[in-house]
Formats: sequence, structure tokens, C-alpha cells
Amino acid sequence: MRLEVSLYGDKSAVLGWQQLFEQEKTPYRYAGTEVTSLSSVNVVTGYPEGQIPAKNLASNDQILIVEPQGDYHQTQKTLQHSSIVFDHNITQLPRNASLELLDPRCGPNTAPMLRQLIVESYHRLNKPYVQIWYYSEPKPTVFLLRQDIDYVDIKATRSLGRLSAKHGIHGTYFVNVSGEEEFDEDIGHLTLEHPTTPDRIEPLSRLISGDNEIGNHGYWHWVFPDVQRNKENIRRAYTFLTGRLHTPVKGYASPGAEWNSELQRALEACHMEYSSDGLRDGGFPFFPYVSGKFASTLEVPCYVQCDASFEKPDFPALSGIIQDYFLKLITTNLNTHQPIAILGHPDFHGDRLEEFYAPIFRAINKHHIPSMSMGEYARWWKKRQGMNILCDLADNMLTVTSQNTGFAVSVTTNKGNWLYPMVVSHHTTNTLRVVL
Repeated sequence: MRLEVSLYGDKSAVLGWQQLFEQEKTPYRYAGTEVTSLSSVNVVTGYPEGQIPAKNLASNDQILIVEPQGDYHQTQKTLQHSSIVFDHNITQLPRNASLELLDPRCGPNTAPMLRQLIVESYHRLNKPYVQIWYYSEPKPTVFLLRQDIDYVDIKATRSLGRLSAKHGIHGTYFVNVSGEEEFDEDIGHLTLEHPTTPDRIEPLSRLISGDNEIGNHGYWHWVFPDVQRNKENIRRAYTFLTGRLHTPVKGYASPGAEWNSELQRALEACHMEYSSDGLRDGGFPFFPYVSGKFASTLEVPCYVQCDASFEKPDFPALSGIIQDYFLKLITTNLNTHQPIAILGHPDFHGDRLEEFYAPIFRAINKHHIPSMSMGEYARWWKKRQGMNILCDLADNMLTVTSQNTGFAVSVTTNKGNWLYPMVVSHHTTNTLRVVL
């Protein structure tokens, strides 16, 4: 028996589900608008509420997940206020449930909830949920250290570089160039005759030699309302960083987690490989859906709560709040398997930087969590997007085949979750067999 999800509905109505299944890399097929030839698990979109299609087709070894759709703008955030209705082997979702995934600033709970619904549907049929794992190694999660060092506080940047090297942590450091403050309601735009970052190259070179990544935080610490100035901001920073540091700069992080569609267009025009713009509070990478299409620049989310959630003079006395939050994230994400992507600003910590980060780094190493730069993870995620698997179940034997290699297979049953490296074959098709 082939294990895959069949997806029914108009192409425009299934985009949210397709985004979810591409995140999961679990086998699925778009089956058109006519509900026939059901798989074990089937998602049907676009039908009016109360008119469940193919009700008589759902047998004991098939599940229908039905999602009515209507005016999305009148039903936003529906998952937070509506119930999922289970009726034997038919599951009724709230209206437009999956379309929330197309909102670039979608809430953090929508994708996990819909994913869990698919997983539990397989479990209700006593079948496994199989996917290409989220990481290149068979590990429960990864650690992504994002640091916005802005105009490069020399002492703090050196200190964090030494500490992270001591613990084997590789991070991504986003840099501004001008030294000018952002536009402020009280003081306007503070301009400087000469940019400050060119005089602070040495600690950046040390970071690069320590196998860290340098990212683009804009020439000015600002996001503009138009495409042209955003492009200029990105390109000027890129030219400076690549020219002075002789290192690839493929990632961008928006100052202050500000974002608009004009920035997204600028990122694509500048051919940025990925960005981290605070669109979502943690979670897996995704391609934002903007102006009726999926963007080509990958968004790599991080958790937005950080030291900059406080006023800088107040933070040293309150740093324990964020430290506890990060330590709890490690425990939580070991179970949810989402990336542990934390954000910080070294200059906020003063002389207490090591006191803040050392326990976090020790916890990462204690649990043997791999550390990656954001660029490394973005490149892995894009490579993973091109991978596919086929899954067949006969009696208690699960057979997974793929023409791709270099990944792990996740098998989840109602008894637990197991990770298996994909077996490399001398043939064109690689095969993994698991006895359940």
C-alpha cells in the first residue's frame, strides 16, 4: 500500500497545504478537484460548510480531512476561535484553516496544528507518518545563533567570538555599516560624516576565521517603504562587507524585524539566498507568499524575544528572564524538533556576556545539538526541497525509496519517533526498509 496524502481542490485553494507538505517533505499528490481514488489520508478543500463530499467513500482504512473555504479576510485567525469536528473517519476543519499559512506573519501554532492533524490521521489508521527529516543529521534539532552586531561593539564582539569558539558554536553575525541611528521620532535621522564600521574590521575578521558567518544588516539600520532605497541599502552593505572582509555574504536580517513587501522585492532583486526578518516567531524556514506568489528568498525564522525586548540600560539586571527563556526553548524544541534559533545583541550585555551565554552553550553541548550558521541551514533546507521519497507499507514492512541521498528518514507511529539515515545504494534508487 502506497502511503501518501491526496490533496483535492482548486490549485489556489490548496496552496497552504502544499506549503505545509513541502515543509514536511512527506509524500503527497495533488489529485485535482474531483474526489476519487482516495489515498489513506485525503485533504479536500473548497467545499461549502456542511456539504462534505464523497462521504460514502470514506471507509475504515481512509480518512477525509475537509476544509470549507470562503472570504478569507472575514475569517482570519479562525483556528484560534473554532473547533475541529471529528465524525468517524471524516474530519471537519474550520473555514480557510490552511490559508492562514499563506500569511507571511502567520501565527506560530497554525502549521504545527495542521501537521499534527495529518500525523494523527495516519495513527488512527494504524499507519506510520513518514517524512524526510528537517536536518541533515539524524538529530532532534539544531542550534542557530543569530547575533545582530549592528555597528560592531569591538569588546563585546571579541568576547562572544572567543566564548562561542570555546564551546564549538558557529553563529551568524549581521552587520550594519554607516553607524547612523535609525530614524527616531524625537531626534529625526542622526547622520555621520564617516561610517563607523570600517574602523572595526578586526573583530569581524576574527569571527570569519572562527568559521562564523557574516550577514547583511543593511548599510543603514533602517527598512524603507520603497523598493529602490531598500535595494540601495542592501547593495551598499553587500559591497562593503564582501570587499573588505573577502567573505560570501548571502543572508540578510532586517533591522528591528521590520518587513514590507517592498523589502521582499528588494531581497529578490539583490539575489539574497535567505533572510531573517522576524516574519514568524520561530519555526521552520519557508518561502513567503507575497503578491500572489511564493518568494524566491527563503525566510529563516528566529525567536523574536531577546535582549532588545528591553531598554538597553535595563537589560543587565533583567538578563535572567531571557536566559531562562532560551534555556526552556532548548528543552521544548528537543521535543517539538523545531530549530533553536535565538537572537541577540552582544553590546547589550556589558561585562556579563559570558555569564549570560555560557550556560546556554553548555546546554547545547550537553544534549549534543549540532550548531549551524543560518546560511548553512538555509542551504540544507533548499537542498532538502529538491528531495522526495516514496513510501510503501506491506504487512509490517515499511519500504522507503528515493533517488536522493544525504538525509535521514523520520518514522512516527503511535509508539514513538525513530530516525534512520537513508541507505545509499549502488543503484539509481536508494532503499530503506523498516520493520514496524
